[in-house]
Amino acid sequence: MHHCKIKLNGTELVEFVTRVLTKDLDRPTIVLIEAEGWRNGRGEDNDGKIWPLLQNENLLAKRNVLDFCHVPGNTCEYKRDNKQLQNLLAIIRIRIGKETPQYITNREAWNQDCPARDFQHLSSFYDKSAPELLHYFSVGRLPKTQKAQDEMPIPELYKLGFQEDKYGANIPFKHQQMVEMVPFFVHPDFQTEEALKALCRVPHYLRCSPAWSMGNIILPYPMHLGQEIIEDHLCILGVNL
Repeated sequence: MHHCKIKLNGTELVEFVTRVLTKDLDRPTIVLIEAEGWRNGRGEDNDGKIWPLLQNENLLAKRNVLDFCHVPGNTCEYKRDNKQLQNLLAIIRIRIGKETPQYITNREAWNQDCPARDFQHLSSFYDKSAPELLHYFSVGRLPKTQKAQDEMPIPELYKLGFQEDKYGANIPFKHQQMVEMVPFFVHPDFQTEEALKALCRVPHYLRCSPAWSMGNIILPYPMHLGQEIIEDHLCILGVNL
C-alpha cells in the first residue's frame, strides 16, 4: 500500500517554494506567502530552516534577491534582473493574528461628540518608517452586529472552527483583523511608492469574499480557499496534525 505523506519537512517545503517561484510563469504574477510557518523550521531538519529570507533582517538586506543557498540541490541566488523571473512582479510576505498590531485610532471619532466606532469599511494604511520596504496594513470592514444579522430576511451564519482553531472560536469575528503585507523582490517597474501600494491593494481587496457579507475573511481569497481545501482533505483523510 502506497503511503501518502501528509506533513512535509522543512527541506521539502522550501523546495516547493523554489519550484513555484522559479518555474516559467506565463503571465504577470504576484506571489503571497505567510511569514509564520515558512520563515523558520522546527527541529533539526535542514538546520531548522525553511526560508530564512522571510525574517525581517534578511528581508531588508536581500530585498532584491531570492536566496535559496540553503536548499539541497539548488544552492543559488536569483537576481531581480533574471529573465526567467520577468513575470514575477513581486512577492508579498503576509503576517496576521498575534504578529500584527490590531488597533489603529480613528482620530475623527475620538474628537467628535458621538460613540466611537471602528472602521466601517475595508481600510488600509502604510508605514514609511523603513523606506526600503513598504509595510502595508489591511483592515477588514466592520462586521454586522448579531442584532442586524437576526433581523435579515435570510439569517446568515458564521463558520466557527474547533477550540484550537485560531481562525475560529479563539478570535471573535465581531472584531476586524489586521493583515500586514510587505512586498519584496519587486519588479523594477513597480519600485515606486505608488506602484508598491498598487501591488498590495490586490491582496487587500481579495479579502472581500463573495460568500462572506458580514465582514472580511482574514487571508486574501486564493489563500483562504487553499487553506479551506487543506482542512477539508485532512478531515476526509482523518489526519490530525
